[in-house]
Amino acid sequence: MKLFPEDPVFVVGEKGFDDKDADGQPFDVLGRKALGQKLTELVDRINQPMVIALDGGWGSGKSHFLKLWAGAHCLELGGKAEMIYFDAFEHDYLDDPLVSLVSRLTSEKAAKTWGAKAISTVKKAAFPLARLTTRLGLAAASYGGTEIAGALGDTMIGKLSDTADASIEQFWKAEAGRIAAMQGFRDALVGLTEAKADSAILKKIVFIVDELDRCRPDYALSLLEIIKHFFAVPNVHFVLGVNLKELENSVKARYGAEIGATKYLQKFVSLTMHLPKRSQGNPQLHFAKQYFEQMTPKFVQSAAFADACIKQLARPIEEQEVALRDVQRLLACFALFSARFDKLGWGYQIFLIDAAYLKVLHPLVFERLRAERVSIGEIEKCLSLQKPQREEDSGQQHMGWAVWAFALGGLQALKVLPVQNFYVDQIPSSFKNYQGFAGNGFKWNTAQALLVEAFDLFTLPSP
Repeated sequence: MKLFPEDPVFVVGEKGFDDKDADGQPFDVLGRKALGQKLTELVDRINQPMVIALDGGWGSGKSHFLKLWAGAHCLELGGKAEMIYFDAFEHDYLDDPLVSLVSRLTSEKAAKTWGAKAISTVKKAAFPLARLTTRLGLAAASYGGTEIAGALGDTMIGKLSDTADASIEQFWKAEAGRIAAMQGFRDALVGLTEAKADSAILKKIVFIVDELDRCRPDYALSLLEIIKHFFAVPNVHFVLGVNLKELENSVKARYGAEIGATKYLQKFVSLTMHLPKRSQGNPQLHFAKQYFEQMTPKFVQSAAFADACIKQLARPIEEQEVALRDVQRLLACFALFSARFDKLGWGYQIFLIDAAYLKVLHPLVFERLRAERVSIGEIEKCLSLQKPQREEDSGQQHMGWAVWAFALGGLQALKVLPVQNFYVDQIPSSFKNYQGFAGNGFKWNTAQALLVEAFDLFTLPSP
């Protein structure tokens, strides 16, 4: 049994939505192939340069989707563009995003696609645009010894003597020289994508830039500037995996809180594609709920535990738009105390399942619970519970409410909880004898000890 759900590991570009891992589990557990198909059709159809922001919140599955799409574009979806995956967060220790992008563009694989001569042209065109500090650093690195050298090193070898003198400073100060160099680089990109005389095929380029919102603010915004000014040529597209709200925070961190961050980013993004939380083919199917139901049996020790978790939490997960990453944290909580679960009575089982949800999704309410200062109203809201009004009200949300009424009733009996929250006699009699779970069968002291055992010895780091 695993403790933490893990994204499948594979070489980006070699696996698609239809592939499965070693255990036979589909990579595309959420059925997002149709979304990938629409994105493929868009980038293949449009010729003018585009920057598409694939917008999704923390833990929504953006990276996994983009990695699968990078391979599925040609392998499964009939796409024609050359796909280049670029993890911006892995490169933000470097000062010049242009060097990193050119490195990915001029990789060994690219030479097979466009030919060594075309790639050499791009390298030569990019070299004058690299920052002076970067280019001088190339001289100290052994050829092929770093990613930077691999991108531009062969050109640097032939031009080192021309660039290591004071005249280079004049080059950067000369506006005409900068404009000419930029245009030369754009022309080199056009040379990669235009149809050749011996072929009617026009080869587009799609850069997938992932994890942009996790980068240093200065690096993230420099990358956007470079995309806008250097790569804005026909048939070159960018798809950014990003949380736009977090990227707006990067803008404010760099330019001040008073700047209009949303309008600033509109200069760089052609259109936004929202990562849906529900299936487009079946709007009733919520991805986080589906993921929770599929993965829970893999992370708990018994079928009874998995069934209880799904019955109790599927409703709040769907109604509260829980992120996929939060579902993973919730499953880790279950794994930590699953060995104890089957030995508990029904009421205590529901109590612990709900407490895990509070700890992951509503930590402040969980702390109030531990401090014995929580109200039944807070519990109802956080867990999407419903107070039973009639004897026949016996749904899962009603049973959950009854469990917490007994639990907090124990606090009330200890004079800890304010009496105005509820009265135990409001619980329908049908619940007081449900599977032997009578009101006197649920002790707050026992519930409190279970919280200590389940959540105090091992704790998950804050997201």
